[in-house]
Amino acid sequence: MVANDTVHQRIESSVFVKLNASGRPFQERYVAHIKVWEAAQDGKGRKSRYIILSQASNGSGFIHKAKLNCNGAFSVGKTWKLEDLREVEVVNSLVFEVTPSASTYKWQADDAIEQTKFVASLIKLFQFVTGGAVPLRLIGVKAPDHPSSPKGHPPFTSTRMHRMLNTSDSTLSQDELSTPTSGSPRSTTPVKPGPPIVIWKRPIDVSQLPPIPPTPMPARPG
Repeated sequence: MVANDTVHQRIESSVFVKLNASGRPFQERYVAHIKVWEAAQDGKGRKSRYIILSQASNGSGFIHKAKLNCNGAFSVGKTWKLEDLREVEVVNSLVFEVTPSASTYKWQADDAIEQTKFVASLIKLFQFVTGGAVPLRLIGVKAPDHPSSPKGHPPFTSTRMHRMLNTSDSTLSQDELSTPTSGSPRSTTPVKPGPPIVIWKRPIDVSQLPPIPPTPMPARPG
């Protein structure tokens, strides 16, 4: 397994160097990443992808979905504006969903701790970029308890975002990233109080579900 620091370095060198040399009017900076699994398009098997968070010099943020190529470099296949994120759901300790636009994506992580850290970073970056002005539906996860960042875009060279994501209180606890149990309601805390937000459940799209080992059925009494 490739070390996380090495993956970070490869993402920096193959994704952000290319993006920042493309002539766009802003620069992007790496914030966090996680390796996930998603169902293959033909519905057979699964494929690994890397979800990458970035902060831009114009105050916006992005979610990139990339794949690791045979040469060790990463290539981005999809990109969403962070401001368009509408819902984050933690299904269990390894599976989470995000709705960055009209579509919902379900991903399975390799490690519960890495998922916890990534979801915390995703929510905090969203709050930082939007200033808390855009509602975000949270299911199976509580909003982090910390003051909202001041409105207005900080200088891109500042380390405020880095400190916010890496201080001891920046990672949600296991209680905050709770695994829903059968028969118990999910946490549906909005990031910021505002107009009522209706939490609704979509029919599960089986084609998006990565293979998960089945739960053993209890033996019937003889």
